[in-house]
Amino acid sequence: MPAFNKVLQASGRGIRTSEDRCVIVLMDERFGWPKYSKYFPKDYSPIKTSNPGRYIRLFFKLSDMKL
Repeated sequence: MPAFNKVLQASGRGIRTSEDRCVIVLMDERFGWPKYSKYFPKDYSPIKTSNPGRYIRLFFKLSDMKL
């Protein structure tokens, strides 16, 4: 699990201040396996998709509206 811990640590680097916005794209199918996904934080809400760009654009569009 050391590699998984490093992924979680790296994902936290996208947010430094309360005004920062970040999208984390995990492109390895193993992150969706129950063996690994059970280690994600409880508030983690993944979206499994073959078109991540769609969700990334939507995320930033919605977060711009909230600013």
